Amino acid sequence: MITGSVGSVFLECGTLSGSGSTMSNGGDGVSGSSGGGGGRIAIYTCNENLVRSHIPVGGGVGFRNGQAGSVRFFPDSDLDSDLVIEESEIFIEVCFSGPGVPVPGCPCFDLDNDGDVDLEDFALFQRLVSDSGD
Repeated sequence: MITGSVGSVFLECGTLSGSGSTMSNGGDGVSGSSGGGGGRIAIYTCNENLVRSHIPVGGGVGFRNGQAGSVRFFPDSDLDSDLVIEESEIFIEVCFSGPGVPVPGCPCFDLDNDGDVDLEDFALFQRLVSDSGD
């Protein structure tokens, strides 16, 4: 008998908070079979206040245990939530304020968490976009 692996979960929201659970665990093996692999969870949000341990993606237990899945958090740059990033929603045009000037509605782009969206945030954004994964 073969145990199946889990699929994926995609969440996109403005605010995600609470103490509930979202899980994508692999199934346990039965009668000597191996456990299934954990799934993938992608969360796109600008305002996240979660208990990270409530998002399990463990592999199932069995003759051979399944591999764990993964959870990734991404800033949501689709400001009007229509699943398309229009030219008007591009980071520098919408949220850039300068040093020490807070911009309501742009928490995703305050990458250095100092309360504003300035050139330091843009430099971090450029590094994220151009990261080759090395």
